Amino acid sequence: MGSFKTLWIEAPTVVTERPKVLGEGTVSSTANDQVDGAALAKEIEDACNHAEASGLEIISILTVDRGRKYYDTHSHSITAGVIITARRTQDTHGA
Repeated sequence: MGSFKTLWIEAPTVVTERPKVLGEGTVSSTANDQVDGAALAKEIEDACNHAEASGLEIISILTVDRGRKYYDTHSHSITAGVIITARRTQDTHGA
């Protein structure tokens, strides 16, 4: 087994709900260009805690952009997710 492990976490997008125009209930819509930062942070935290409990040490967390969105003369990066890279700690390797 190798010493390194990687994990991909896709960035959750913002989902909003609004009342239906006709009838009762709500309608959900997803904003594909808006990342739910709080949900992504929680997923990263959970993944890092699980990795540590499994004898892994996190060595990097890299954000990955899926592209750019242009609004007039400004561009904004859109986060697709993160790649977490970890390695086995020495004590779990039998050294």
